[in-house]
Amino acid sequence: VNNCQLPIWLYPLVADLCCGKIDCWSWETTARSTTFLNRSWCAVKRVHSKFGQLLAKSHSRDGLCLRAAVYFGLCLLFAGMASVSYAQEEDTSQRLLDKRPFDHIQLNDADKTLLKVEPLEFPERKVPLNPKPTDQFSVRLFYAPDQEYRIRWSDIEEITLFEEMLLAEAQQLVAEKEFNAAFEYLLRIKKIYPQLEGLEDTLQEFLYEEAKKYQSQQDYERAFVLLLQLESRNPSNPRLPGAMGAATAKLVENYVAKENYPAARRLLNELASRFPEQQTVVTWRGRLAEMAAELVTSAREQLQARNLSAAQETVRQAIEIWPYGDETRELYEEIHARYPFVP
Repeated sequence: VNNCQLPIWLYPLVADLCCGKIDCWSWETTARSTTFLNRSWCAVKRVHSKFGQLLAKSHSRDGLCLRAAVYFGLCLLFAGMASVSYAQEEDTSQRLLDKRPFDHIQLNDADKTLLKVEPLEFPERKVPLNPKPTDQFSVRLFYAPDQEYRIRWSDIEEITLFEEMLLAEAQQLVAEKEFNAAFEYLLRIKKIYPQLEGLEDTLQEFLYEEAKKYQSQQDYERAFVLLLQLESRNPSNPRLPGAMGAATAKLVENYVAKENYPAARRLLNELASRFPEQQTVVTWRGRLAEMAAELVTSAREQLQARNLSAAQETVRQAIEIWPYGDETRELYEEIHARYPFVP
């Protein structure tokens, strides 16, 4: 070995290899507990099948040591290639939504090793509750899916499923007001993982926050439509009465400004059917009733002045604004008796 002038750190490896005490497959345990080998040991395996045969062809000490040095050098070379491949596949510019599904297993070792694995085959994609620490289950590394390993529950700190990562990303996008991107994530989750815990709450939060955005942009119709969707999912949502009341108030205000009183009343009636005591309902119904009452007063004055045509038009306006007042209906009938017309 000394004649080969190998690095000191390589001596024990070469010695064990020459004696048949070491094999590429025995690196498996170490590979699962260190970050570098976790990425590269599968490449070492591939090299082993090709260059391991060279070691069996020579029985000379120098030849064997030389081949061993070449063997380990090539192993390290391929390990580096595997590491480069890993870095290329871990492109942070790619959205999680566009990546091939994977799961994370956080080990409870000193380094808190994080394993990226193929999607775990749990029943209904639910992590078992309170498994026995000594029990094991099968995993496949994301970058070496052909090799299956067994892992004990006692070695695991946490498991994060791919759909849970998608949901967390969607929640972050909602918090950042990136609603178009959040919608894509939620649509995918709803299609593939409809029973995922936390999905329904996130959908409701999405609808509420996007409605707030449109409300701030004075797009009250879109805000109202989103709130109706939220109401259809959860009528008892505690934030719904205030949000729907605010959106309805602005829409009613716009309709009144355009003298579209029937539309304003319809909105108020819809809100009242859901939340009868909502302040917007009370306030705007009171305002419309007051506007109609003022017109009724003007119509009576016109009637006393024998201006029947003007009184007729004024009472019509009062009925269009608020047709529910008894006084308005009585005056209408009185004018009609004095001055018959075809409605």
